[in-house]
Amino acid sequence: MYCSVADLEKRLPASVVATLTDDSAGANLDVDIANEAIADASAIIDGYISTRYQLPLATPVPIIIVRLCSDIAIYKLATRKFDHEMPEAMTERYNNSIKILDKIATGRINIADIGENEPVNAPQVASNKVASDRMFGREVLNRW
Repeated sequence: MYCSVADLEKRLPASVVATLTDDSAGANLDVDIANEAIADASAIIDGYISTRYQLPLATPVPIIIVRLCSDIAIYKLATRKFDHEMPEAMTERYNNSIKILDKIATGRINIADIGENEPVNAPQVASNKVASDRMFGREVLNRW
């Protein structure tokens, strides 16, 4: 999983996270429900970035992935509570996260420079030339 409950509480007040996870009338944090949403968000992220990066990502996880995971998990938690009146800010965060994941998947945003995450399809340089193909070998260059 790419984020924790503590990361969710950095993006929203702890009381709001507790309200989103609590199925009773109170406001007690249900860690199991929060972790389920985080696992769902992590799976969505894996689906986008698996074509470009080797999974699992190296630790520490790049901060952009932690933030995306947090925003997607918060959205997943909110969908449990709000049927038709989803808060616009949560929907916007989710949509922006998906757009960023799409850019990561297509290579327009690169997370390989952060940590040890190497692209799966890293560009490689190949040559079909061998030493005998040289026009100016040592023999020719030594005459100058």
